[in-house]
Amino acid sequence: MDTVIVPRALDLEPRFVWALEYDVDYSGDWRRFFEQFAASDADLLTSTITSRQETPRWRHWRTASSPAPRRDDYRAFHPVMRLSRRLLETYVARIGKPGWEGHYEYILPTLAVAAGLTLEDLGGTSRFCPPERKGRNYRNTPADRKLAPGTFVWRPAMPFYFHERPGLFPEPDMLHHPVKPAVTNWETIGRWRRWWRGFRTGRFAGVPALLRGL
Repeated sequence: MDTVIVPRALDLEPRFVWALEYDVDYSGDWRRFFEQFAASDADLLTSTITSRQETPRWRHWRTASSPAPRRDDYRAFHPVMRLSRRLLETYVARIGKPGWEGHYEYILPTLAVAAGLTLEDLGGTSRFCPPERKGRNYRNTPADRKLAPGTFVWRPAMPFYFHERPGLFPEPDMLHHPVKPAVTNWETIGRWRRWWRGFRTGRFAGVPALLRGL
């Protein structure tokens, strides 16, 4: 996603650019959310900022590499983030050089740390979160593969937006992700994908013969 977001953000003139995925919602007034960050000069504002040491089981570490020391490897969760022009220009100057590989949830926070830029968490419990925002704006479980339980997770999806069913959002002024109305249940899709991979790679050796016999 960084290869899509960064060029588009660079086309804009403001010092800071917010990027929000369509399946993000907020159980409150969005103006109150954005007002919290008006005085922040952080180059990258995002969520769930943790180090490799704190979350060693994160699935994307296996593809992550950079010229930075391994102790400075970080990952985050970017359905909502704010990027500074300084970070965008640093990205262009550095990422094209050999050695940078991996998911953009790894690339952006690790680049910020490696370049000496400022990194802040939107809320939660990260050590990158200022005291006044601790425990605010979202909840999740960084050590869990799905970031669950919490309000701002990878799975499961919520079927309605806040304005449609406010009763489904008991915690006020919190970010929610993913919100996917009228979308096939992701867990069901995931099971079929795993089954199909097993079928193609021969893990389910008896299935092809069984299907041919039908």
